[in-house]
Parts: sequence; structure tokens; C-alpha cells
Amino acid sequence: MRKVAKGNQDIFNKEVETLFKSYGAIETGRTEKFIGWNVNTKAGLLKVNLYLDHTYGYSIFSRFDEPKRAVELLGKGHLVLNPYSGKYNLSLPNVLKKDIKTELIFTVDCFFSKLF
Repeated sequence: MRKVAKGNQDIFNKEVETLFKSYGAIETGRTEKFIGWNVNTKAGLLKVNLYLDHTYGYSIFSRFDEPKRAVELLGKGHLVLNPYSGKYNLSLPNVLKKDIKTELIFTVDCFFSKLF
């Protein structure tokens, strides 16, 4: 398995941060390891963590405060929504630098945009 290059991580992190700001996300914390946001959605508050060190792929971890509302919006059989804990996580494979914006950010936007 190929490791994610540091430059690619930085591009992905910056693009995801820009995307969540466009959704109206409020930053809740920032360390060397992660950025946290709270964002209001059609399904209630979504708490998001973007871990900045993507070793073999890219991940965004999030959780709805009200899982029941998320299930009502996204559907009970939604593949990545845990209907009990409200976890709504996205993991993506490593891609070439030229594909970060076209593949990864498009996928991230599609994954989250239905909430707004």
C-alpha cells in the first residue's frame, strides 16, 4: 500500500476545510493532529473531525447529535450512518495529486452536501 505524500495531505486538508467553511461550519478546535468543526445540518448538529495525518488514505470522522433525525433524512439502510451512535464517517483511498480535487473533494462534497 502506497503512503499518502505530505503535500497531498496538505492539499486535501485545505480543500476540506474550505468546503466545511462553505457549509457554515464553526471551528471547535485545532491541534497538530486534527481540526474540529460543528455544523448545523437538516439532520441537526454534526460534529466533524478531520485528522491531518493521512497515512494510507483520507478520513473524515463525524457524528450526529441526534441520530434519529439523521436516519429520517438519510434513510435507515444508509451504508455509513450508524443509526444508534450517529457516527457518519468517510474514508477514501490514496489518489494521485492531480486527482485530489476532482475525485476526493467531489466525493466529500457529494457525501455531505445532501445534509444542507
